[in-house]
Amino acid sequence: MKLMTAVALRLGDLLVEKEMTQVELATISGITQNTITNILNQANESMHLKVLQKICNALDITLGEFFNDKLFDKKNIDSQSEN
Repeated sequence: MKLMTAVALRLGDLLVEKEMTQVELATISGITQNTITNILNQANESMHLKVLQKICNALDITLGEFFNDKLFDKKNIDSQSEN
């Protein structure tokens, strides 16, 4: 799968786990709801790490915790599909 697909799936899982809506995440993180929706809908092929850091801060997790999921295992990410 593409890296942004894994990011979208992980973010969706975390929102469910934390019982947080996209609106709440946007408010707490300072990221626009449109940006969060675009991430979840995989509308972009990349994103700034700073955006993900703000999202992680709002979810009260580290970047390491965000990426510590089987979705990001080397075998699951198609390295040929992205630069």
